[in-house]
Amino acid sequence: MKVVSKGGLRMTGTKWNQKYDMTIIEIFHLASFGNPGVAGFGVCARNNNYEVLGTLSGGIGVATNYLEEIYAVVCAVELAVLWQIKKVIIVSDSKTRINDVSKREMPWFIRARWEIAIQHITDIQFKHCFRKVNFSADSIAKIGGGSEGR
Repeated sequence: MKVVSKGGLRMTGTKWNQKYDMTIIEIFHLASFGNPGVAGFGVCARNNNYEVLGTLSGGIGVATNYLEEIYAVVCAVELAVLWQIKKVIIVSDSKTRINDVSKREMPWFIRARWEIAIQHITDIQFKHCFRKVNFSADSIAKIGGGSEGR
């Protein structure tokens, strides 16, 4: 484990589904919707003045949070292509997903969609934000996953 902020810890290593692993997850609400579980993604599209242009949400069935976040990035770029936007900044609260997508490291079944979409983008940047800043996309993702009433 590593301290990431006051009162926060980042767990590293592997979860082996031991009783104590599940107890820690339940006590600290580390997996509030289950992982894997019912998965939804959310995108909040903004312009250069941070005004909301639109939102996009969708459900992808039962999946991990890793896939949710990858789908969100791919769908955000596809939305930009649909709106004929050539310069895109992807902001996510997941450094791992930003790193993976920027290196084009993603599951094979979504990589083709990514490759087609980015052909239409002239400039793409990736930025990390803190989870608290990403509340709009998280709220939209809950709608996409069908958990807005939970």
